[in-house]
Amino acid sequence: MKKYLIFTDLDGTLLNHDDYNFGSNDLLINKIISKSHKIIFNSSKTFKEILFYINKFNLHNMPFSVENGASIYFPKKVFSKPKKAISDGKYWALELTHKKSHYWKLFLEKKTKDFEFEILEKLPVKTIRELTNIKNINNLINRNSSQLIVWKDSLKKLILFKKELTINQGQVIKGGRFHHISSICNKRIATQTISHEYNKQFNGKYYQKYISLGDNQNDLKMLNSSSIACVIKTPTSEKLKLKKNKKHVFYAKNVAPNGWKETLLKVNYLLKGALFND
Repeated sequence: MKKYLIFTDLDGTLLNHDDYNFGSNDLLINKIISKSHKIIFNSSKTFKEILFYINKFNLHNMPFSVENGASIYFPKKVFSKPKKAISDGKYWALELTHKKSHYWKLFLEKKTKDFEFEILEKLPVKTIRELTNIKNINNLINRNSSQLIVWKDSLKKLILFKKELTINQGQVIKGGRFHHISSICNKRIATQTISHEYNKQFNGKYYQKYISLGDNQNDLKMLNSSSIACVIKTPTSEKLKLKKNKKHVFYAKNVAPNGWKETLLKVNYLLKGALFND
């Protein structure tokens, strides 16, 4: 029987937005992977941030995507080297962007004259901790392909700012706390790339109709591209609006971490218990 690929955001989806609590989701993850389905993190977090949760949930055999789809990491003990990937320790790293975080830092420093925003890594440590509720901020600010900013200007100026980024082959994506600046990339491209690699390397063992879970604007393209979409309730932004004609969309009544479990229970019912046994 074919198995499912389940792509999930972390903050505000699997983890509580404020305190990063994952509730009993670790138990549900164990149930799902025990039936040989895959839980794949697709997050705006950095490599080291996600690696912490890979270890926490024992997902070492699964790939993951970082910084809103900027890079994908495939474990070497499971995957052959994907085309254009490079060796990075225990992983094959596939870069989906061309400009690094330092480039965007220099770009943003120039733009502070024309727009009102703060570059996260230049803020005092105390301020960053207050904004994120994270004590050890090094893994957050040491980014490979992107920069985080706190936007303080008007919506009108944001539109102008987006245009200037586009001219420089860049983009701004709104996350749960910050605006993310990077080269053109998104979670949909990362999801489809990972799904394609599974299909290519494992001879159709996994459904190409994948499942995804997210809560914010940076998850929207991933959710719209999936066959089954789970939208987790968030206290910080408006309810996501997926394509009008999209089937199999489950909206959680609860915020994370409970909303993650809530929607997967519904998906499991839809799939007649294929994901896990209650």
